[in-house]
Amino acid sequence: MPNLPPGSTAVVACLAIGVAMMPSRSPSLAVRAVTDGRTIVVGGVGRVRLLGLAAPQRQGGGRGVSQEARRRLADLVLRRWVRLEPDGRDEDPLRAHAAYVFRDDGQFINLVMVREGFARVTARGAGRRLVELQRAEREARQARRGLWREDRAARARPPGLYFWARWMAHDTR
Repeated sequence: MPNLPPGSTAVVACLAIGVAMMPSRSPSLAVRAVTDGRTIVVGGVGRVRLLGLAAPQRQGGGRGVSQEARRRLADLVLRRWVRLEPDGRDEDPLRAHAAYVFRDDGQFINLVMVREGFARVTARGAGRRLVELQRAEREARQARRGLWREDRAARARPPGLYFWARWMAHDTR
């Protein structure tokens, strides 16, 4: 071992531990399709759900917020290279892989969707990035972006849409 200044072995050990604890990301993968505001189809992997998010689902012909969320997600990732970062269980109950999604330029897609008001945070499965996502949701709510626009709630929840009724009732903040 080379001669190191006093205390440097501790720094080297801390760096080694930090690198070992860094989340592992997949190699770059191509996004082939966007199915809704939180699900993409990735080459070589299949369906991937953006971890920690709930986005409006396509109901009644896909009008309104769900269509906007899908369109925004497509603008961000369709036919681009992304890296997937799993956190805990790799598969969600809907039989899609669950992961944080990062574009090759480093943009955190899950965070963008929440910050712009196209999705809300679900505590289930959001793991190590939960605080970051919750902060972005608070920011979107305060700025009344996307789902959080005052007139949006009335228009986005037509009678009979069970999902929206449960989704908005679940809001305890």
